[in-house]
Amino acid sequence: MSVQRLALPFLGAALAEPLLSTIDTAAVGRLALAPATDLAALSINSALFNLIAASTSFFCTATTNLMGSHDTEQAIFNNGLVLALAVGVVLTVALFALSPAVFRSVYQLEPGSQVFRAARRYMAIRALACPAATATLVGAGVCFGLRDTDTPLVAIGIAAAANLLGAATLVPLFGLSGAAAAAAVPKAGPDVKKAGWTCVDAEGNPL
Repeated sequence: MSVQRLALPFLGAALAEPLLSTIDTAAVGRLALAPATDLAALSINSALFNLIAASTSFFCTATTNLMGSHDTEQAIFNNGLVLALAVGVVLTVALFALSPAVFRSVYQLEPGSQVFRAARRYMAIRALACPAATATLVGAGVCFGLRDTDTPLVAIGIAAAANLLGAATLVPLFGLSGAAAAAAVPKAGPDVKKAGWTCVDAEGNPL
């Protein structure tokens, strides 16, 4: 397998979260009813969720490295999925509990201000997709470990297209909340095993 064929899907996986944030920013800037306030709140959340995506990317790398033994592939997938879902739930709870303090202390937002309230609304919706987001990293790692580089790239493309369509539809109706839903649904929608990450090994056999 060529380096280019392997590197492109890895690059796509790394850019998935920034791509969703970019789509949200474009949609909110062009279509939202209160673009100035919403863009300020969105920029704060984009930085926060990009940091989370970078911090949890080890799920993909570690799963890829562990997929060398065919006798334990299913166990690696199952254990990785359980751990990723658990971490995603912890992240969701932490975001709900700690985001007000982060907005105040790090971003110097006054509680009750328009930007603070908008940032909280976006975060409350987007955070619900954290378990699915971490689980998809394990799915991508499984595919990479099986030398299936097409499935993750196709899944990322579908997620980006769904986010773009959702943002164009929901942002004019619901503003920043619609952008959050459009970014969250592509992650939480497909079942990680049966729809989003049905990988095949080198012989074409599904995992």
